[in-house]
Amino acid sequence: MKYNSIYIWESDLEMVTKAIIDFIDMHSIDEPVVNAGDTFFIYAISESEFLIQAPDSFDNIYFSYLVNYVVYSKRGTRLKAKGLTKGDDNLHPDIKGKNLLFFIPDTDKEYDNVYIVTDDNLVYKNDFGGSTSVINADITFELPEIDDSSLKEPFSIAIPEENKIKNEGIIGAIKNCSDTKSYNSKN
Repeated sequence: MKYNSIYIWESDLEMVTKAIIDFIDMHSIDEPVVNAGDTFFIYAISESEFLIQAPDSFDNIYFSYLVNYVVYSKRGTRLKAKGLTKGDDNLHPDIKGKNLLFFIPDTDKEYDNVYIVTDDNLVYKNDFGGSTSVINADITFELPEIDDSSLKEPFSIAIPEENKIKNEGIIGAIKNCSDTKSYNSKN
């Protein structure tokens, strides 16, 4: 798994794609998290397993928003996901440079947070109010076994140029972008 990747299981391509499109739509206007030129790649590992590659420009904060949104997308179904990235200094000074696995446990009822386990098995809770703290949890840093070389060509969602977004709105611009595969022919 590469950094800024999210592994999703027990889902389908339509749910995963719509979660990404909704995230892009929600985070492209007032406080842009996604920018013109950013591309999301969705790899199908199986019919129910997917790997999302987020833009390299995403820092730990943006990546935590994405992991949270994928799990709690507004589709009414909670997705199972965990994301791998490299620690920067935006969430907590002790995680900088470490391999991080972002996740949300099945028992979570707070919604506006993510949990992080480092490659040395320290667990943090990041709430979206700006606090990241060490918590006592018996969680091990464990990556899904994915052979990157066996992944087929991804489905991509590219963010078009600013003027195209202004003229057509983000969803219209994505649907009409020539370098983006249609995200779903049913939409």
